[in-house]
Amino acid sequence: MRTAAGRTGRVFALARVLAGVFRGGRGGPAEQLRAAGRMIRAALTRRYPGVSKGTLALLALGAVYIVSPVDFAPEALLAMVGLVDDVGVAVWLASTLAMETEKFQAWELGRPAAGGRVVPGQVVREDAPQPPRG
Repeated sequence: MRTAAGRTGRVFALARVLAGVFRGGRGGPAEQLRAAGRMIRAALTRRYPGVSKGTLALLALGAVYIVSPVDFAPEALLAMVGLVDDVGVAVWLASTLAMETEKFQAWELGRPAAGGRVVPGQVVREDAPQPPRG
């Protein structure tokens, strides 16, 4: 079993990992965490199709696992090996949340996420009046 002090330490460690992962995103860590909240709301209300409910469920399970007293590999019995599962879940959680949030912020702004392609040219809207040809 995990101790309350151990859980608190893991929560602060996760916060440090998240801050480090989010540091390079749009608007800094605070804005990315706000964007994560917007992303979750938009995905649950089906306004944002970029993240599946399965991914959201895994993110929630990862967060619950880190703060829960139940452990797959208990630190009391396995010493450092017992921390590996916590670190692995924290790193996966932080990196996945950062990546998904970055894609969501790009979607909000209407431009491709990092790694996307932008083709220079003019945007032609189908509903815009077209100049006469001739």
